Amino acid sequence: MVKAPSSPVFSSSLTCNYCKNPGHIKANCYRLVGFPAGYFDRPRPQDNKPKGKAAGRLVQDQDYYAVTKSDHTNFAGKDTASLHGELSEEVYMDLPPGYEASTRGRFVCKLNKSLYGLKQSPRAWFGRFSQAMCRFGYKQSNSDHTLFLKRSEGKLTALIIYVDDMIITGDNSEEVERLKDLLASEFEMKDLGSLKYFLGIEVARGSSGIFLCQRKYVLDLLTETGMLGCRPADTPIEQNHKLAEYHNQTLTEKARYQRLVGRLIYLSHTRPDIAYAVSVVSQFMHNPSETHMEAVIRILRYLKSAPGKGLMFSKHNHLDVSGYTDADWAGCVTDRKSTSGYFTFVGGNLVTWRSKKQKVVARSSAEAETVS
Repeated sequence: MVKAPSSPVFSSSLTCNYCKNPGHIKANCYRLVGFPAGYFDRPRPQDNKPKGKAAGRLVQDQDYYAVTKSDHTNFAGKDTASLHGELSEEVYMDLPPGYEASTRGRFVCKLNKSLYGLKQSPRAWFGRFSQAMCRFGYKQSNSDHTLFLKRSEGKLTALIIYVDDMIITGDNSEEVERLKDLLASEFEMKDLGSLKYFLGIEVARGSSGIFLCQRKYVLDLLTETGMLGCRPADTPIEQNHKLAEYHNQTLTEKARYQRLVGRLIYLSHTRPDIAYAVSVVSQFMHNPSETHMEAVIRILRYLKSAPGKGLMFSKHNHLDVSGYTDADWAGCVTDRKSTSGYFTFVGGNLVTWRSKKQKVVARSSAEAETVS
């Protein structure tokens, strides 16, 4: 506890773990949360609940991460991730509710570690986690800083982290167990058993291999948009469509359009069959029309026909790499640019795919396929 400095000071509040409301406390179930200065002076909704992405993430209750192995997968969870980071700069916070300074003057708390609600918390957490992984003998990938690799005796163990969600996989079962023990000694965590659901992606195993899909994600999306009972469509986009921006077009709700297309982009992680359609509708995010919204609705109708489609990964006793690519010619009616598409197989399994409009105008179909 120090005297209040001239720099900005965070407000503090006890937040209920049940309803997430600042100031409302249920017995033996609360957490201390830091809020930006002036947070409680802002206009509040009628129900007085924190709204929006920032406020929602300040008080989320529990974080999870997954631990996977080549043959079977373990799903684990950890608590208080935001409290593990070490702060490299000076951060001050008001005294928690119920605490008073014994001397005159205004006193505040000087934080040595990160706290819920601080903007520095994610960076501080990842910095400490990266240091711990390096101590464990893992190397951080240059192409993806969230990927950590360790090669030992011809075997590979990999860990990838997204915010505070992790996946560990590898063909060295002893190293995987060792890493789990090391992480458990460094951070609070618990083993939650076999992985079945991770970041909206469902994982199913069988004698044929591993199947990934986002069926629940699709059904939730259809329910939110009121399309659960719609008539299914056979294709995600109309053949030989003429989608473009026109001067006399009727505009639609921009926020809703962007929200739907954003969710479809995330769905493309396990649905290569909608990659082209999503790439087309995502070109009109800044100025969507009713015609563009109809194209998005058609994609939703197509998803209604088969919400459980996904990716199958099977053993084929080889690791051959094969790729396929193609392109149309002057398919965009606005700028006469062509669209390229490709997909790549490793060991007989689909691993990468993409559909994207080319950056230059091809003067022939041969040039368009060369550019692709």
